[in-house]
Amino acid sequence: MRQIFLEGRALHIFPCKADKTPACEHGFDDAVADQAGIDRLWSAVWQRNRATALIGVATGVISGIAVIDIDPRRGGDKWLFENLDRLAKTRAHETQSFGQHLIYRHLPGLRCSRDAIAPGVEIKADGGYAIWWPSHGCRVLCEGPVAMFPAWLMAELDAAGSDVTAQSSRGDAAPLVDGRPRLPRDLYLNAIRLLPA
Repeated sequence: MRQIFLEGRALHIFPCKADKTPACEHGFDDAVADQAGIDRLWSAVWQRNRATALIGVATGVISGIAVIDIDPRRGGDKWLFENLDRLAKTRAHETQSFGQHLIYRHLPGLRCSRDAIAPGVEIKADGGYAIWWPSHGCRVLCEGPVAMFPAWLMAELDAAGSDVTAQSSRGDAAPLVDGRPRLPRDLYLNAIRLLPA
């Protein structure tokens, strides 16, 4: 198994079974980005389970990406059609079920959610993973570049009560993530634009 790069940066990957469940003991916590680590992980899994079929990419802070997973079988395509003009053009992959993975830059505090925005729309961020479908014959629908995760969608997730971010009990205090202060979203977005990808 070779490294997977996105915009010149190696992504943290791990092996998954054909049913998309992790093939390694600790799932996405075992994900590695360096070639030697990948060789060791795939070798160990291959010795235990020759049914390894798919490549999982850990999402969130570890790889710096968040994925909006659109499942048309559950109505996610309806939400995508209704919001397409609000979503920044970004790298997109076709999935095995003819859905889409829209790949964005991860925002601090963004966590996984399922159907919090609409049926068939799943957010894969901290504590999650996505299958890297182009490695398995699916099309890259848009090459990118990878855009910032939509601030309006983050706000909707916050409003939906999907536990995306932890808030401080004092209204004037900085928002908290896992009990630690974080930058206000506007300041973070302005700062991240100044940093090289």
